[in-house]
Amino acid sequence: MSILFHCARALPLGRVCAGLMVASLLTGGALAASYPDRPIQVVVPYGAGSADIVPRMATAAISERTGHHFIVDNRPGAGGLIGTQYVLRQPADGYNVLVAATNNILINQLVYESHKIEPLKELTPVAKLVTVPLIVGVNADLPIHSLAEMVEYGRKGNTFDFSSPSVGTPPHIAAESLLHTLGLKGMHIPYKGRVAMATAVGSGEVQLAVVAYATLQSVIASGRVRPLAVVSAERLTVLPDVPTVTEAGYPQLMEAIPPNWWSFTVKAGTPEPIVADLAKWTKEAMADSALQESYRKLGMVPSFEDAETLRAGLAKEAEQWKELVTRLEIRAD
Repeated sequence: MSILFHCARALPLGRVCAGLMVASLLTGGALAASYPDRPIQVVVPYGAGSADIVPRMATAAISERTGHHFIVDNRPGAGGLIGTQYVLRQPADGYNVLVAATNNILINQLVYESHKIEPLKELTPVAKLVTVPLIVGVNADLPIHSLAEMVEYGRKGNTFDFSSPSVGTPPHIAAESLLHTLGLKGMHIPYKGRVAMATAVGSGEVQLAVVAYATLQSVIASGRVRPLAVVSAERLTVLPDVPTVTEAGYPQLMEAIPPNWWSFTVKAGTPEPIVADLAKWTKEAMADSALQESYRKLGMVPSFEDAETLRAGLAKEAEQWKELVTRLEIRAD
């Protein structure tokens, strides 16, 4: 029988519990005081390319300011589920930062019946980095130059097959919601990743994609995809001639298609001082005008939010996505 057990028997239960709490706090404090004493792994639960450029740029800026070393580790699969599960299996010590997007925080648990985690409870928000407005893009061979013309074309019996990087992702749900809201028809055709989905709409395999500018950038530049509108309150710097959905006459699409974004999170239980350090470094890096301009050139909107603001927004958006997924009857397994 251990000495600890003998001591526990000799002490009142309240004193034992208090002692354990103090020991836990001291351990967390010691961990925070030496943090970081090794490289910090930033887990991106998506493939390399346009999906991980946001955290790579942010961590590079943080490293330059603080001298701390970050290793970006791509662990794609199941719409972000694989990478999320990986982080939740690691210690809550701040050395595994999860890159969170709408998908792996708010959507997966709604579309995967096999999803056994609760991100809003098992993860702690650190900071939001950027908001990523979605572009409504069509194959350039179609006789469509505006949302109004798209609606007219669809009402003549034409359909809009649309691509996405996977079932249950924001581009999938956004396109479904767009067609449903506008009273149009089309078939979802999932591809393996964003490059493939962009190639599909550019080649004419499908007619439509609703996705971030960074995904469509090359096919828009080559003239193979025509952007009709951006789901945003303001026009994008990189597409100054493309109207917002409100300017195009369809303000209801702002509610029909919730925002997408990128943020940093850590496993719940990570010591507060460590969370505070990560948030502080992120805020300082995101204040840099050069970094902000780099994001804008990719069609993103710098949107730093601290943990408290982000947490409040997540609760509201979770209800929006739940209603949307339920109404559109979207399942991934």
